[in-house]
Amino acid sequence: MSSRLDSVLQKHPDHAEGIRLIAARDPSKNLKYLDWSAKVLASGQALAPEIADVVELFHEFKGHALPSKRGKDGRVHLERIAHDLYTYRAQDFANLRDNLRRLKRTKNKKLRERERLYRLDGPVEADVVYDSDDLVVRHIKNKNASAHYGLSTKWCIAMNRERYFEDYETQNATFFFFERKAPIKNEYDKVALVLSRERGAADGTEGAYTALDNRVGLLDLANAYGARVFDIFRVVYERSLAHPPSAA
Repeated sequence: MSSRLDSVLQKHPDHAEGIRLIAARDPSKNLKYLDWSAKVLASGQALAPEIADVVELFHEFKGHALPSKRGKDGRVHLERIAHDLYTYRAQDFANLRDNLRRLKRTKNKKLRERERLYRLDGPVEADVVYDSDDLVVRHIKNKNASAHYGLSTKWCIAMNRERYFEDYETQNATFFFFERKAPIKNEYDKVALVLSRERGAADGTEGAYTALDNRVGLLDLANAYGARVFDIFRVVYERSLAHPPSAA
């Protein structure tokens, strides 16, 4: 990574301080956005702190659909943030910034709506165990997290006012939620994987459930998300076995 930083500094020696600031905040952890950021900085489109803010938002929302809006022709136009930051030119910076901020405001509004809907008291406890451009998998560690990340699904464990989550927990179940970052509006946009802390348990608690609460097999998940799920399975099984057993 230091070689990448050195290369960018050599290209833009007059902006060394700003480039170092941006590099320190690069969310990719390998400085893959740094060359683009330096070009924007050198173009005078924005100062380094603003560029770093936009890059962080891009890393969070790349591939996401923008809130739909109706054009002059009366049709609803759907736009997405590109997966590759380098598809944007320096002069596109302001438009990209505004679109990312729209997504951030929409996300914050949804979070507030979830909190009002479920009246969540206390922390939302979940760990990200897999993260890619299009898919995130979270280890759901408490009921608030189940209600929060299970919003818009038909899962009983996402019902904050019911005791289904606790019922599963007393059976030593662990929960892992798969979520597409850019939904394609099918039932695999969110999937709950329920595992037992006791490998090979035959009590019927283990299984995968689509957002419509249809039980599916692990091969169905492979068809939906690709062969990477087998690596994900290994991680979540290890997590499940290591998770402390229920006290009930």
